[in-house]
Amino acid sequence: MIIVLVTFIIDWALSDYGRLGVAGRSVRIIRIVRSIYIMYSDFRRFKKVTRRIISQNKRRYVKEGFDLDLCYITERVIAMSFPSSGVRALYRNPIGDSLNYFGERRTDRKVGKTFQGVETPSQSRYVGYYEKVKYDLNEEMPPAKYLKIESVKITSIKGVGNGDGSDLAMQIFLGYSPEYSQIDFKQQSDCKVEHNKEEDYILVTFNDKPVVTNDVKIRFVSKARNIPKVYDNCAFYFWFYTAFIEDNRLFLTRDEIDNPHKKKAQKVFRETFSIEMLFSDADGS
Repeated sequence: MIIVLVTFIIDWALSDYGRLGVAGRSVRIIRIVRSIYIMYSDFRRFKKVTRRIISQNKRRYVKEGFDLDLCYITERVIAMSFPSSGVRALYRNPIGDSLNYFGERRTDRKVGKTFQGVETPSQSRYVGYYEKVKYDLNEEMPPAKYLKIESVKITSIKGVGNGDGSDLAMQIFLGYSPEYSQIDFKQQSDCKVEHNKEEDYILVTFNDKPVVTNDVKIRFVSKARNIPKVYDNCAFYFWFYTAFIEDNRLFLTRDEIDNPHKKKAQKVFRETFSIEMLFSDADGS
């Protein structure tokens, strides 16, 4: 309305002074800006109407500046159309709006304003799993796989805690259950730890090989003061899903392990830090 009013006043004021070319060009610029604004407003209305036609009688999430084809089934389960880009974003959930929405929902404003969404290597790994299910497996989950943990090899252990693994204990969680089994590398009652000082690694083999399936969390704890505890109040950890393990081997570089991937932890965890976990097949029950 302001643009229209200013344009009218200037046009009226200059109506008898056609020779004022500079002012005339200013008026034309204002008219162009006004036209662009009108087209942009019409385009936004067009997208809104198109999405509502596609949604039909489904309830949309229209709150806090969002207008998404999304609804809550429970507090932790959300149903939504697949995020899209390009032309499909005209009638589906734009991928940018979807990421902003989930970033907002996963961000604790008491901690900071930066999105706390997909930011750890394990979260990125599960995004990769979803991509495989979506595009390679025709949206079908692979069959459950039961695996025995044969060994764990940690490379570039020097400078991490005591530098020989004696300060570490490995905890194994199945899914989100609070129960876990713990293997103490110092006591070596359930395992054998070999420290190769020249090649700078430790190799841990297990007496009773732990059997894992589906979602697995491996968490390493230490009381060493030189190890920064970034997330989960531990030295480092990672999640994986057994059905996606190939050739019974999981190899993770430093940037694929939760906590060592953070910049403030990389004074302790060098670029060559890595974990290799070997498995064997186990009969499921």
